[in-house]
Amino acid sequence: MTGFRVSERPGRRELSEPSSTTDLSFQGIIQYNARQMDAAFQRVVNAILKFSKLEIDYIRISNVTDDSFLVSLEAHTSNTGPAKAMLSPMTIELHSVAGCFGKMTLPEIVAVPSGAPIVVKNQIVQITDKTALQFFVVPAIKRNIAKLSLKNGQTSVSVPALGVAPRSICYERDIRMQGMEGPQVAIKSVTVTGQPSTSLSLSSSTNNLARTNIAVTLHVKNPSPIEISFGICEFEIQNSDKEVFAELKGHLDIRCDHFNATFQGIVDKRVALQDGKARLVGRRCVGAGWCDETIKGIDIPISDIWKLLKALGLEYEELKEEEEEQKPFRWRGKWWKKGTWI
Repeated sequence: MTGFRVSERPGRRELSEPSSTTDLSFQGIIQYNARQMDAAFQRVVNAILKFSKLEIDYIRISNVTDDSFLVSLEAHTSNTGPAKAMLSPMTIELHSVAGCFGKMTLPEIVAVPSGAPIVVKNQIVQITDKTALQFFVVPAIKRNIAKLSLKNGQTSVSVPALGVAPRSICYERDIRMQGMEGPQVAIKSVTVTGQPSTSLSLSSSTNNLARTNIAVTLHVKNPSPIEISFGICEFEIQNSDKEVFAELKGHLDIRCDHFNATFQGIVDKRVALQDGKARLVGRRCVGAGWCDETIKGIDIPISDIWKLLKALGLEYEELKEEEEEQKPFRWRGKWWKKGTWI
């Protein structure tokens, strides 16, 4: 009778013969094979716990309140070993560097050598620590790396091919994702909608003729797999001296890749934008308090501010396409830059 000896490296199996001291009775052979299957099973478990990877392709936070939010998630596992393994549904803790901010339930995972998909749709997460949640959300927005840890996932593993009873394990993973890096914001279009009433938010001492109502559409680039729907938010466009050029209000729903967001607001044309530069600064979020603190952390430059100045009839300097820095590209062994082969 031949048994399997499984190496420490997942994905590799070697055959081993029973030693001369092996009990070759019927009962002895059964026990020997049981030990071999048990060892193979343990190596599958080790592959899942030590070598497997979990990568998040998409995660969305929506319907935020002070106490909860909805989460949708698409992820996949890899490096789980050569055998098909099944992990039972598990409740797992969501951690930032500041601690646990909630729990979610992962469905049954059927892990095969080619990987396994994981899909969660609109699951309610009760917020247990708002500070810990902000330590996940704020870096995810402002930095190029977002970190999320899954901890204390109590589940059981079964490997049908080995015929060994399921065993309980604690599943944990540290996940690194691409962050939003700001995100990058540019003005796509501007519509002047008229003069504001005296009840709007800029100082009542401001000359009404210097104020204008506008609708601004921003184009936002988000390289991260993270989406967050904040609801109604308020922003300011400030110059380099932090003077308020415009106040904006609208629905902010951060989407993956790129998206447009339209805000209504009021401009004070007396405030100068030096060198056509401006920043978008978060002021408040109408909904959950932790969202309010998160939005206040946004302070990013705005591209194409000349489009806003042009719509308002103010002096501006348009960035011509040919004036933008051109990167050389290679085609069939030659390099092309600024209209010529080099």
